[in-house]
Amino acid sequence: MDLKKVVNESKQIFGEIDHIGEQLRNSSGDLPPGMYLEWLDKATGCYVYLAPIHRKLKAIKTNKEAKEYMNLKLKASSNNEKFVSAVAERESSLVVSEERLVRDIFEGYVIATEAIINTCKKHIKSFENENDISADL
Repeated sequence: MDLKKVVNESKQIFGEIDHIGEQLRNSSGDLPPGMYLEWLDKATGCYVYLAPIHRKLKAIKTNKEAKEYMNLKLKASSNNEKFVSAVAERESSLVVSEERLVRDIFEGYVIATEAIINTCKKHIKSFENENDISADL
């Protein structure tokens, strides 16, 4: 997976989440229910896009790190060198630093998207409890 490409292809989604988050941050919860419904739909669409990529990035990072660890272990064994697990773990961790960064970026946006979805649902539920939401749409 080309990490730079996946980040670049996802910038529009990141921008949508940032925009909705900024709007929620700047509002006092008094927006019309239609706005929360629109944001809920957009955030759900963003989540559907982000979550599978995030899971794939997690797997790529984990697999690459494990592969590097095993390579270091095999190298030590074939060279009749003492294998130090803690050193190999640190070296393996360094090899996946870019994957970890990209995974963490996506994880942050997945978490933000979940927060937006939950906030919108909370406001919509509040409107439903106060009055008939369909009259406001």
